[in-house]
Amino acid sequence: MNLEEISEFIGVIIGDGNIWAKKYEIMVAGDKSKDRAYFEYLSGIVIRNFGYTPHIRYRTGGLYLVIRSKNIFTFMSQYFPTGKRAINVFIPEGLSNKTVLRGVFDTDGSIFFSKNQV
Repeated sequence: MNLEEISEFIGVIIGDGNIWAKKYEIMVAGDKSKDRAYFEYLSGIVIRNFGYTPHIRYRTGGLYLVIRSKNIFTFMSQYFPTGKRAINVFIPEGLSNKTVLRGVFDTDGSIFFSKNQV
């Protein structure tokens, strides 16, 4: 397993992902008009590190990367609580902070410039 890629994928789950225990499912939500290429990139990470090909689905209002695998679910569950939406999220120890943040920023980040001084 590539720690850098796993760290980035965990950041993506922190940003736009869900982990569903009942179905052993991990789902990442995205914009159906903008995120197809990014989801292909994420699929490559999953394929290289877990040997599993995720599904990319168009559903009402969005695009979804869907993983239904007990093995991947079990691996990811060591980093995330399941069931409830997290209010506070921490970068798990042993992962690359830089690449976790890259995954979070790719899904939820933005930059804007203002002339106002703080």
